[in-house]
Amino acid sequence: MTSEDKYLYRIMRFDHAVQVLKGALYFSHPSQWEDPYETHVKHSYDHAIFAQCWTTASMSDAMWRIYSPNFLGVRLRTKVGKLNQVMQGYTAKNKSFKRRLERVKYLDQSGYKKETAAIEALIADKDFCSPSLGADLLCIKRSAFEHESEFRAILFNSNFERKESGTRKGIVVNFDGVDLIDSVLFDPRAPNELCHAMRHYIQDVLGFSGAVSKSKLYTVKSR
Repeated sequence: MTSEDKYLYRIMRFDHAVQVLKGALYFSHPSQWEDPYETHVKHSYDHAIFAQCWTTASMSDAMWRIYSPNFLGVRLRTKVGKLNQVMQGYTAKNKSFKRRLERVKYLDQSGYKKETAAIEALIADKDFCSPSLGADLLCIKRSAFEHESEFRAILFNSNFERKESGTRKGIVVNFDGVDLIDSVLFDPRAPNELCHAMRHYIQDVLGFSGAVSKSKLYTVKSR
């Protein structure tokens, strides 16, 4: 399997998943995330970087519990190449944007501080400071988060002005012509009646032709 064919997964609320299936990806500003380490290094481009978090973990009890606390989450599956296509299409239409799709590197506390300090030193030098360094910061995390097996999709724009009203919370990337999602999986704890209703909406209302099923994470196979 080539790197472009590598599967990526994302668990999200059903209504958010519907927006993706309709052709819209939401890239958040890192200030909207819970981990304060995502934004603890301040720089002149920190208002102009937006990202999405995907994972290479196809089957994870921890991920269902974190991102589907009410059993209402669904898991979407894509490939690196398809997500790259969507991001490339956006940057082609929005010339001031650049993109990055990269596996997150997990470091112990000492290693994280060392690597962060090295990037921070470059940011402090006006000759080297650029939004790509902000993207570099988003591609390293502390080892406490290693269970996420994360890939980061990042868009950054050096021409964004910092508004007086504050940092923009995110941007919407609309796309067409790319079959981004190839399968939808429901929470293994979700009631069957709910799964049936969601499957009906995804297949019959949205016309999604990919695989739609309920996770068998907790299904005991008969011997």
